[in-house]
Amino acid sequence: MKFLTTSFVFALFCISTHVKSNDNKDKILSNDSVIVQTISKKEYFASKNYNLQHTVTQDIHKENNVYCLNVGKTQITLKDTLEEDDSLYKKYQFLGYYESVNLLCFTVYEYETSTTLLVNALTGDMLEIFGVPIFSPKGNFIINASQILNYDQIPNIIQIWHIENNVIKLFTEYQPEEWIPEGFKWINDFSFVFTKKYENNTEKYSKVTIR
Repeated sequence: MKFLTTSFVFALFCISTHVKSNDNKDKILSNDSVIVQTISKKEYFASKNYNLQHTVTQDIHKENNVYCLNVGKTQITLKDTLEEDDSLYKKYQFLGYYESVNLLCFTVYEYETSTTLLVNALTGDMLEIFGVPIFSPKGNFIINASQILNYDQIPNIIQIWHIENNVIKLFTEYQPEEWIPEGFKWINDFSFVFTKKYENNTEKYSKVTIR
């Protein structure tokens, strides 16, 4: 599987995404390939969750603050730097293995930030994203969101990635200014629902359908 490099992912944050919405105050994610609808609280909570689940494998363990991953024909070393007050501080924590898409998932804690690292278990290719990846039922799409407002180190961003022919491509993204996305649930292979939580603790609910 071929991944985008981390530097390219961060460069994408500067690209303007064409956005439409049925609510001028809550523009989100919409483009020619995505439909966004406002739904009720009842509809949101009635929606079943079909997110692809990961497994925790005993083969992935840390020794002396190091993960050694034998992937494909190469070995990847993920080494902690434990001085928490150091700007170079970094700590890796294994989250799980998405077997159907051959992806190992690690949380990466850094000085003042954290990200998630996806490692292809077959090739060793890597992708670093904000937030925990949420896979569609068949693993064709990934949602991720940083879920933080007003923090200069991390943008408040939602991204949808498409996996096709073992290549992950950015499908669309959006940076909301007034709310944090929470509670993502894939309800089928092409639709998900989530909660928009505002700074005053009010909530709204949306459904996104990928055409």
